[in-house]
Amino acid sequence: MFSRDHNAVYPKLGVFLGGVSPPDGEMKTGWRRKIISVLQQDERLDPSMLLVSPEPKSGYWEELEGAGAKVTDKDLEVIRDPQMLWEHHYLKRCDITTFWLPAYWTKEKSEVFAPNIGPSSRWEFGYFLQEYLKDRRNKDFIVGSPEDAQGVDWAREISQMHGIKWHTLRKEDKPKLVADSFIEEIADTLIKNKRELF
Repeated sequence: MFSRDHNAVYPKLGVFLGGVSPPDGEMKTGWRRKIISVLQQDERLDPSMLLVSPEPKSGYWEELEGAGAKVTDKDLEVIRDPQMLWEHHYLKRCDITTFWLPAYWTKEKSEVFAPNIGPSSRWEFGYFLQEYLKDRRNKDFIVGSPEDAQGVDWAREISQMHGIKWHTLRKEDKPKLVADSFIEEIADTLIKNKRELF
C-alpha cells in the first residue's frame, strides 16, 4: 500500500516501511521497492500481511495533488500536512515498524542513495522506538542502515542498548540497497506473528 491509499491492517500483520525517502524520480528504484519486490516473491507470505510504503506509487509527489500538478518547494508544505497525518495513522496501526536509514549529507558519500539526512525519519524513529519499548509483547521494531550512513550512531547505540538488532549493509554491498538480513527479519516476523495469531 502506498501513500494516501487505505486498507485494513490486521493485528501484528502490518509493516510500516519507515526511513529516509528517495527524491521524486528515484523512488521506483529505491530501497522500499526492493523490499516490496523481495517480499512479494516470498511464497510463505500471504495477502493478510500488509506492507505500508509512505511514498507515492508513481514515485512522484505531484501524483497526490492531481494530474499535471507541478510541485514547488512551497507546494511541498501543502502535501506534507496530509502526508504526516496519513503516515502517523498507519505508523500507529502497524505492529511491525521498520526503519531503514540510508542517511547521507553528500552524493560523494551516499553513492547509490540520494543524499538525505532524513530529519523526519529521525523524529519518527525516536518516537516509535519509545512506543515499541512500552509494548514489546505486541510490537516489533526492525532497524538498520548502510555501514557508512551518517549521523545514525546514536540510533544504532540506543537500539542495541535495548536488545534490538541493527542490520548493517556493508559499504561494498550498497548497490543491493538493503541488507538481506533486514528483509529476512521482516518476513520471519510476519510468519511468526501469523502463527501466534492462529
